[in-house]
Amino acid sequence: MSKEKSLLFSIKDLENEIKKNLFKEESKNQDSYHLSETQHRIMKYLIDHKDEEVCQNILEKELNLTRSTISGVLQTMEKHQIIERKKSKQDTRTKIITLSSKSEERYLEGKNKLAKLEKKARKNLTQSEVNEFLTIINKIKESIND
Repeated sequence: MSKEKSLLFSIKDLENEIKKNLFKEESKNQDSYHLSETQHRIMKYLIDHKDEEVCQNILEKELNLTRSTISGVLQTMEKHQIIERKKSKQDTRTKIITLSSKSEERYLEGKNKLAKLEKKARKNLTQSEVNEFLTIINKIKESIND
């Protein structure tokens, strides 16, 4: 009797392959700083809300992260010049978080890489198979969160 392959480990293997492909070029460039998933989420939020004043407590709520987590991640991002903190014009006690111009470029490059990888991933799949896969993924999420 053959062992049944674990569904969750297969998903994790797929995630690892995706990360390997996305960061393949970054790892060759030693000047490059590897961003965590949380840092990517923060960057995306800041890009999507660049016309608004975003402060730490907004990121905590919107990204469902604890104060200590977001504080540590933002300190690291600031140290690597990914974000900048500026005083709010409305409330000088509040620091507004923005992406550095260099980081915006880097984010857009990453977005382009992701689009190319998405195209490669779909290459041998029909639209029906993609839809079925997404349906299955959503069912797994629902089952796990029950």
